[in-house]
Amino acid sequence: MKPNRPFSYSKIFVIGSGFFALTLIWTFYNAYMPLILGNYIESKAIRGSIMGLDNLLAVLLIPFIGAWSDRMDTKIGNRLPFLVVGMPLAALTFILIPYVSTITFWILILVDIFFLLSMTIYRAPVIALMPDHTPSEKRSTANGIINFMGGVGAIVALFGLSILYGIDRTYPFNLAGLLLFFAFFLLFFTVDRKPAYAGKTSDSLDESQAAHSLIEGLKTLRKPEFRGHFYILSAIFLYFIGYTGIESQFTIYAVEHVKMDESTAGLTLGFFSLSFVLFAIPAGLFGSKWGKVPVMLIGLVALPLIFITIPLLQ
Repeated sequence: MKPNRPFSYSKIFVIGSGFFALTLIWTFYNAYMPLILGNYIESKAIRGSIMGLDNLLAVLLIPFIGAWSDRMDTKIGNRLPFLVVGMPLAALTFILIPYVSTITFWILILVDIFFLLSMTIYRAPVIALMPDHTPSEKRSTANGIINFMGGVGAIVALFGLSILYGIDRTYPFNLAGLLLFFAFFLLFFTVDRKPAYAGKTSDSLDESQAAHSLIEGLKTLRKPEFRGHFYILSAIFLYFIGYTGIESQFTIYAVEHVKMDESTAGLTLGFFSLSFVLFAIPAGLFGSKWGKVPVMLIGLVALPLIFITIPLLQ
């Protein structure tokens, strides 16, 4: 590392504000959009499919947008053009959701699609800002700051915005949209146009190289000596399918089966995010003391048992 290269923790916190707003909006959207769709669609499967659009767009577009932003060269840098387009549009369309939900279903879906596209446009570039501004030896700490702010965003969404939702459905959408606008202006006027460490993060992120790397990685996992890696990746894959499925359907279950009001359902879901923040550091300490695999297994056994038990407690 060159000694004259700049680094600032305050700038990392500003970059974290983008991740804070991103997580806040996604968390609130995933909790309450299924309930809004319920005004028009009774089928939980169809609602779940619509909610899966963001993941489909992420899989299809984010790798290419990320690689495109690596190669882009403009007066405002390579990441900011995507933020200039994506963040204001995402904020505006998110604010519109509760208003258009009372008009017609198709207008709601149209606004929702524009919202999802806008979020997808800036998601990868805003995350890439951290390594662009951080030397390799400080990235673990910077990554911890970014993830912490993301966790705080999820908690604020479910404990703060859920209360506002109970007062007036439009309030949390308005506030979250304004926070996203604020995060955009912070980023626009703070981040470097030519970050000092950008060259170190984009050398091998071309989409063709990424695709080649993925294919080669999958081939490698077929070898007997990498069978353990295959099992670990499979476990992570299955865990995310199960957990994300529960998370996206939780408010529907709470409102339509347990008969909670919508605001209370969101508050209850907030304890999921709170538990992650509270136990992240203890889990790391336990993993260092007793081994990562035993601690992971405790969680992977306990969590399904808890989920299976919940319907029996009605």
